Amino acid sequence: MKHLLKSKEEDEFEDVLDFSKATGQVSARRKMALCLKEPPINYILDATNALFTIQLCTTYILSTYNPEYFNADDSPWAVWAFFAYLLLLGEFLLRLGAAKDSRKFLTSRESFIDILTIFPFLLVRLISGNGLKQNFDSAADRYTQMFVLMRLLRLEICLQYVESEINRKLFSIILFILSLIVTAAGFLLLIETHGKDPKNLEDFYHVEFHGMVYFILTTVSTVGYGSSLQTSGAKIAIIFIIVLTLVTIPKMSTELAQLLSSKSFYARNRYNAVEGVNHIVITGSITDISAKEF
Repeated sequence: MKHLLKSKEEDEFEDVLDFSKATGQVSARRKMALCLKEPPINYILDATNALFTIQLCTTYILSTYNPEYFNADDSPWAVWAFFAYLLLLGEFLLRLGAAKDSRKFLTSRESFIDILTIFPFLLVRLISGNGLKQNFDSAADRYTQMFVLMRLLRLEICLQYVESEINRKLFSIILFILSLIVTAAGFLLLIETHGKDPKNLEDFYHVEFHGMVYFILTTVSTVGYGSSLQTSGAKIAIIFIIVLTLVTIPKMSTELAQLLSSKSFYARNRYNAVEGVNHIVITGSITDISAKEF
């Protein structure tokens, strides 16, 4: 039993594609859309997007601990990041070209994250005159690199392969919290080090990335062990982070609770198919309600 999460728009789009195929009138855009939705192409694109996201986020976090290595002329990180972003851009343009409604596609949350993380990075690199070299002295370059942390939300593409709707919602909440903590830590770290000499590491990194993660965790959990922030910009940013947390997390938790209460015991559990068994025998008093819940 393989279940893929599909929106109403995707179902309608597939109906249109089936009709177009039946009538023999299939446009190039619809052929592309049909191709992108069929395995193994959709699996490869989703897996590539997820792996690149994890690798880019991990590399950026590591670069905050050893900026000299990642800023070196012979560092492979800058070259790899540039080509990784080009591949992500290619996938984005491919999906845009296959979208039934381009405006709706561009205004989706997924597209917003792609646009905010891909285009500024490539633009800054091209303006610098050398896209294959990281300019750590440039504040614009550092900020556009930090934006990659927001791509953790793009890992939601993997949730469509989770069978249980409840598990999908639970993982979605966990992914949002993780993305919020990591992105906020990276953003606050940049604000705290803005305008300081990156060559003076003691002055540039008075707080390391894991220290910012610890501070965010104690702040949003309302535990609070004092503030290590030294700039007004970082203090203003933490206010917005707290407000976002207070609004979003309870809302998502309420949706999960409503989902749990609306599902039966069988819907909350996964059916384990037995190989070689082609049918199920149900005994007892069967009613419309019990059959529906099953």
